[in-house]
Amino acid sequence: MRKNHIVISTIILLLGVMVNVVRAETILLNKFKVTFTDRVYDEDYDRTTFIYTVAGTDQPPDLSHFDLEIPECEIPLEVVGYNPTEPVEFGVDPTTGIDGIKWDKPLKVWQTREYSITFAGNVPMGKVKAAVKGGVGYETGLISGPGCINPIEVIKSFSVDDDGDTWYDANLPIGEVIKPGTLITFRFEIINHGDSPLTDLTLTDDSFDLSACELPESIDAGESYVCTLDPIPAVEGLHLNTATATGIYLGELHTDTDVVYYFGGEELLKNGSFENDLDNKKLLDNWRGSHLSKDMRVRNSLSNDVAYVGEYAFLFKGGKNENSKLFQILKREEDFEELGAVDMLTLVGFVKGKVKGKEITIHATIYYENSALGQNGRSHLILRPFNGYYGDYLFMMSEEPFVLLGAVHKTKVEVRYTGQAGGKVYVDDLHLLRTSGP
Repeated sequence: MRKNHIVISTIILLLGVMVNVVRAETILLNKFKVTFTDRVYDEDYDRTTFIYTVAGTDQPPDLSHFDLEIPECEIPLEVVGYNPTEPVEFGVDPTTGIDGIKWDKPLKVWQTREYSITFAGNVPMGKVKAAVKGGVGYETGLISGPGCINPIEVIKSFSVDDDGDTWYDANLPIGEVIKPGTLITFRFEIINHGDSPLTDLTLTDDSFDLSACELPESIDAGESYVCTLDPIPAVEGLHLNTATATGIYLGELHTDTDVVYYFGGEELLKNGSFENDLDNKKLLDNWRGSHLSKDMRVRNSLSNDVAYVGEYAFLFKGGKNENSKLFQILKREEDFEELGAVDMLTLVGFVKGKVKGKEITIHATIYYENSALGQNGRSHLILRPFNGYYGDYLFMMSEEPFVLLGAVHKTKVEVRYTGQAGGKVYVDDLHLLRTSGP
């Protein structure tokens, strides 16, 4: 007897221009290419590093020194490290007029050098002046770099524990997956990062009434205020809530916002973030695959974060005319309870990569059998870019949940890299989510 089944294939097809690039920025200054390559925040040490590459173009003159502006802020930025470490000067360069750091180290027109500067705290992105001095002249330009620390910070988080031991500051989609009906407690914290009081405080949220939060007249330097709401039940689907706090600091109005995400549903996929691999083999826990000669699970390093969430992602390199794939089969009763016409499925994934001459699309093909109607069918669950890039990862989700048309005995989630293109693709944080139907 033929079993009712549903097959969900998440297929990565490489069909257009480069999907994504490293968020680098390059400007040409005095015949040298100056590239902002990365901003790295080290949460353990609470410091932020901005990294640049300066490269000659084989055209004279040679570089005599490189300047980078350090912005003047209400909360002064504290430099805790830099590279190269010498010869270095701080202050206003009398030649270029830039107030910041000056690396007085020559660079030939055929050479390349990496520069970095590290600040205490979580320093945001901004725009700063850079300058290259060479020969009898110099040239300046604007490039990405350190910005000013906001004296006011609001942190919105939530807990699903009865005793509130664990709080999630889920700033990236899709956040935590929570069973609908579970009680969620939301907490709001306003922090003063300055060295003077914050006054005239306001606190609002786009989803909740915060009139129960009794704001103080002021928050002293280095102190914070916390407001916790009464628990409410989680509802189905993807939810984004934004909190906004304002305050007066040294006579100026400052604002900060914070978002939290959660998805109300039941997770069917296992190890979708590729974090678990107990036997340390190429095929990680819960997954199967074929033609994975060049494809592998990869881990964050000190100099490069490859994962969207956690420590790991799966890297597809592929080979010429070779289709590599990774898949997972879920069976009823073993992996999930009965799926039927009262349920819906949503597929989510995050993808990044450099692909020569192609683009990434993701879709799911669903096969079903409706025994009551005596017929089989096939439908498509299309995944499209949903809400832009988060870091280097593209957020992709099915436009609408697929409403099941028959009983389900098995699901198969497959990720495939076609051999039709060069480049490499990272996949992370895959979800197959079940919610109730209409």
